[in-house]
Amino acid sequence: MSAEDCSFKHRVRSRFSRAAATYDEASDVQRAAVDRLASLWPPAEGVRRILELGCGTGLLTELLLHRFPRARVVAVDFSLPMLTRARARARVGDGRVDFVCADGEEFVAGSRHSFDLVTSNAALQWFADPEKTLERLPRLISGGGRLVFSCFGPGTLTELDQALAATTGRSIAAAGFTGFAAMERWLRSSFARVEGEIVNYRRHHADVRALLRSLRDTGTAVPVRGGRPLTPGRLRALDHWFRAHAGGCRVTYEVFFFRCSP
Repeated sequence: MSAEDCSFKHRVRSRFSRAAATYDEASDVQRAAVDRLASLWPPAEGVRRILELGCGTGLLTELLLHRFPRARVVAVDFSLPMLTRARARARVGDGRVDFVCADGEEFVAGSRHSFDLVTSNAALQWFADPEKTLERLPRLISGGGRLVFSCFGPGTLTELDQALAATTGRSIAAAGFTGFAAMERWLRSSFARVEGEIVNYRRHHADVRALLRSLRDTGTAVPVRGGRPLTPGRLRALDHWFRAHAGGCRVTYEVFFFRCSP
């Protein structure tokens, strides 16, 4: 992994670790994605080993344990504070979860285990090389197994990106996320069957400060490149932009859902 990738991973890990205590309350979009993702899982019969990449505080882990009562789950996350929360949530699992504090990309690269289901919610967009990870995943999936995941697309927070560009010259992390067409192309090069869809979740916040607070509380990156600090005056300018162009502080979260078979 390059020095740039290591620095990127360190920043992402630090943000999510700081947000561990606030994530559950602030993650309404991620919760909505969990419900949609679960509808794409295969039937419980025959699923005995599950890999979850980027388990965070265990929102998805808890649902996996209920949906697949005979399965063991390997839940991977690189943030120890997040894993601590997930362990507390998953006590209902009666020892059926193995929590692993590791980088998801490195885990996939080094694992020699086989899983009936590999799943992940809102994590893959933070991988330094998602294409390489998707290329490696088929060898971890058993015959008849599935890869089912969601991730945020570059249309996420596009309104905030436009507002920042117009008022401060800054941009956000989501602007660099992989697009749907590229993600689908990567998957089709490694999987025999690929089904995908885009779902847009829209949220309204009281003002820009409330929006930025919700993003901070979920560990999401906001402005990351160029521009000047977000002073009170610039925050007011952002609020004015949203009122003029979006009818208030309304933002879109673009989420991709994929279901794949090797």
